[in-house]
Amino acid sequence: MYLEVTVIDYLNVDGKLTNFNITPKDLNSHVIVESLSIAQRLRSSPNMSVGGTMIYNSDQCKIRKIETQLRTFTQTSTSNIVSFQFNHKNLPLGPSNRGNGGLWNFLLPPRWRLRDLKVVDPYDNTSEIMSEKREFRYSVFWDEEYDTQMIEMELRSNRGSFSFEVIGTMSLIDTDESEVQYVPSFTTGNAVEKLEDIRILDNGGKLILASQLAEKAKWFELKPNFFGIGLNINAIIESIDSYIARLTERRR
Repeated sequence: MYLEVTVIDYLNVDGKLTNFNITPKDLNSHVIVESLSIAQRLRSSPNMSVGGTMIYNSDQCKIRKIETQLRTFTQTSTSNIVSFQFNHKNLPLGPSNRGNGGLWNFLLPPRWRLRDLKVVDPYDNTSEIMSEKREFRYSVFWDEEYDTQMIEMELRSNRGSFSFEVIGTMSLIDTDESEVQYVPSFTTGNAVEKLEDIRILDNGGKLILASQLAEKAKWFELKPNFFGIGLNINAIIESIDSYIARLTERRR
């Protein structure tokens, strides 16, 4: 797909939302992507995979990372059930009748699954209640290999920009009762990138580092990790360690 923007959201169990906004450097160009579920993955490939998406021209893209603490984030005191709400407003796409569009991926922490989910149009006037507004179409995946839930949605609009509100409830599958009903999902083993392998700088992304060092870009860090220079892997998967510790404690 040739897109104007690719948006990747990762929600942590502490309510921190990490957002990657990927756009072409050239206004007349595109972000060239394909879903990981159908992309061919090669170890020597210079392409960049993040969320549920393979990006084929990362060296021609701008990558912005933003971390925010969700204001609407509630965790029950007696169980591992979390409610959350956030939005994206006026993402610039260009009109869909000219072939313009974007892609959104939303990943939950490993071993957490959706009990409820609504992705709605905040500008829909048919209801004053946000959760009752018109819903957009999206796909929900459950990756069995990494026990990770992901939502994928194409962004298309005749207005040239796209806005949506995300309202959901998730729970930790290790503490859920067997009769819990989750949001229906496509079960797969190759829909998402393993979270500890998420990287922004790969072979094809070195040009990004060279061009943005002078701009003091904040989406990378100069410290050792699996790939030398890249994201703070420990921060991204800190919840995994907490899950392991919590589960180990329960088994004692």
